[in-house]
Formats: sequence, C-alpha cells, structure tokens
Amino acid sequence: MENKSLKLIKEINSKIGISENILSEIKLPTQEEESNLVFVDVGFLKVNQFLEERTAAAWLNMKSEALKDKVELTLVSGYRSYYEQAFFLLERINQGTTPQVLVKSVAPVGISEHHTGTAID
Repeated sequence: MENKSLKLIKEINSKIGISENILSEIKLPTQEEESNLVFVDVGFLKVNQFLEERTAAAWLNMKSEALKDKVELTLVSGYRSYYEQAFFLLERINQGTTPQVLVKSVAPVGISEHHTGTAID
C-alpha cells in the first residue's frame, strides 16, 4: 500500500478518535480503495450501491437465482470509501460508543473490506 494511502488512513482515523494505539491492536491488513466499481442496485437504504466487477457479477447472479425460488435478496451496503467508513463510525461514536469498543465490531477506516468493493451486507 502506498505511503499516501497509509497517511490518509491514519489521519482520518485520528480525526474521529481512533488512535494509532487502537489501530495497532487490530491484526487485520489494510485495504486499498477500489476504483473499478460497477453499479449494482439501489440498496435497502435507498443509496446507489457499487461493487468490484467480479463481485458485482456474482451478486447479480446470486440475486437472480434466488428470485427463481421466490427469495428476494436486498443489498444493504457494498463499497464504502474511506470517508464513508469514517462517517459510519462517527455516527456510532456520536451515539456514545467508544472507539475502543466500536472497533471490536466495525472495521476502522482502511481496514474494512468494503473499501475493496468485495464485501456485502
């Protein structure tokens, strides 16, 4: 990963209260933001959802196959930029969750696989 990306990740996390000490305890790799994204759906939250190309094809195929069995799958969240992830985290911090507790269930900026466009909720 480029030093520029690492610097940005540290800067964003620091601004929302996730210190380098907290980040150092997380044993997951950093993730680059994907730039080759495909629109797949207006998701459950009524926001345009994008995925990495192969993931998009797999999602659309799975959704189509499920419909044959009268099962409707709904995408809640796909790709998230570093800034979208920061907003997602900050909402929870503003609701009173401490960064130390939050990062046990939500990946910090730069660690979420949603940055790659290959993760789906």
